[in-house]
Amino acid sequence: MWSCTSAGADADLPNLDLLNLQVTRDPAAVITSTAGSLLETMYQATGNVAGAICLQVFPIVSMEFAAQGIMCASSRNLHAFARDHGLPFSKFFSKLNPRTGVPDRAVIVTAVLTIIFALIYLGSSAAFNAILSSSVVFLNLSYSVPIGEFFLLSPRHPPPRRRPALAPLPPPRSARAA
Repeated sequence: MWSCTSAGADADLPNLDLLNLQVTRDPAAVITSTAGSLLETMYQATGNVAGAICLQVFPIVSMEFAAQGIMCASSRNLHAFARDHGLPFSKFFSKLNPRTGVPDRAVIVTAVLTIIFALIYLGSSAAFNAILSSSVVFLNLSYSVPIGEFFLLSPRHPPPRRRPALAPLPPPRSARAA
């Protein structure tokens, strides 16, 4: 996974550097653009509004396909957690549509949460960044919970000492039996 990520980054960074260094005439306009930095960069490269919008179609189509995959994966994860009773209201979220086999309720909840985060981003990017930052902090704190539980409870409740139950080895096969 890391090799694919680094290969993609290694292949893409020179293109982005060339695009930003060679094409951008006014970096301040790119940073402060209300239409988006990519559209502003394409506008500065082409000098034409129609050309910039036509070039912007390719990333938008790519983002749409990626959004469908992300929505499918996150709703399936929500369904899997609910199926294994790992969430509140697990019985509600673990239901599949009997006709299609799709976790409709998980898809709807994922879509609603995505829309809420998009509305927060439209309202205030600072609030959106604070939510994302706090989620990273809480994720890191969640790793410390089992470690802390181990250190706090292990002196009072040591794990039982027993030999691991291993399956017996199968009898050796002779060369003639094969």
